[in-house]
Amino acid sequence: MRYVYFNPNTLQVMQWIDTDAFGFELPDAASLLAIEDDVLWGMQGSECWVVGAGLTDKPRPSLVHDWDVALADWVVDADKQALIDVEVERLRREAWGTALDALMVEAVSIAQPLDYAASRKRLPADKAARLAAWNAYIDELAGLEYSEQAVWPVRPLV
Repeated sequence: MRYVYFNPNTLQVMQWIDTDAFGFELPDAASLLAIEDDVLWGMQGSECWVVGAGLTDKPRPSLVHDWDVALADWVVDADKQALIDVEVERLRREAWGTALDALMVEAVSIAQPLDYAASRKRLPADKAARLAAWNAYIDELAGLEYSEQAVWPVRPLV
């Protein structure tokens, strides 16, 4: 028997196996496709992908693409793409929140000692303007809401 051994996630053929010519211990059956057609077996040496009960030498563009038999081509699986879109949005929000947190930590770490000095009535006038700028910046950061078009406030000069 002749087989192709393929990656079940990417569907890419990893190895061609001829059990008649060589003694092979076969891998997991879920990752094997029996090749009885001489034309398909003749595709050895080409990069190939498993499509149903056959092979194609058209590269799979991404894991969201599935083979469409009628079109004889890879097409985007809308359900898989929707799952990826949700995860990408979650990661964007997470990165946005992480960036906002880092800016807020920096701003508070600068404003806090100035605030303390002001509470003790020991803040020079030039530092009072600096404190006001940092507090305004903190207020702007606190008012931000997630958006791809969010305009980040300008960081005060140190």
